[in-house]
Amino acid sequence: MMFYMNKRILSAAAALLTLMAFSVFAGGSSESSSASAASSGGGIGSAAAVVYFSGTGNTESVAETIGRVLDAPVYEIVPEVPYTSDDLNYNVSDCRANLEMNDASSRPGIASELSAVLDADVIFLGFPIWWGTAPRIINTFLEAYDLSGRTIYLFCTSGGTGIARSVSELSAAYPELDIASGIRFRRGAGEDAVSDWLGSL
Repeated sequence: MMFYMNKRILSAAAALLTLMAFSVFAGGSSESSSASAASSGGGIGSAAAVVYFSGTGNTESVAETIGRVLDAPVYEIVPEVPYTSDDLNYNVSDCRANLEMNDASSRPGIASELSAVLDADVIFLGFPIWWGTAPRIINTFLEAYDLSGRTIYLFCTSGGTGIARSVSELSAAYPELDIASGIRFRRGAGEDAVSDWLGSL
């Protein structure tokens, strides 16, 4: 009888150890999958790049955060002629920004070499909102590099104006491009806001 009970105890212990091992293995697998999904921005994948133009630094901050969350390279669209505070003084009718935005054919030059973005399958393209839409230098970038076959997510920084007009106008101007969606971030948007957006894509 004692031998029989010992066998039952040993069998129960073995079953318990097996169950514990399975639980630990399953938990570790789930945690690993979650971490992988977070690091890839909700399944975006590793072949992503962030490209941005920033007038005053707000868009740069968001771009750097996106790059950090995705572990993706970040590239700045650097204008050939830097914008000064006077250039961006919208209260002056003939300031540089106003002249560019009032001329649909304006294409400010780009000083930075950005061909490395062609290695990416997914491109996050950011900019501030000027006169309700994307600055003309974004057109310069889109016309300088053949981004067909890639998915482009737009993001902007603005105190109040949304990104819908930018998405609509750029999609109409470049129908060969896959401009998937866009989002507006307020100044100082943190990692939580960026991660929430990336996780929804």
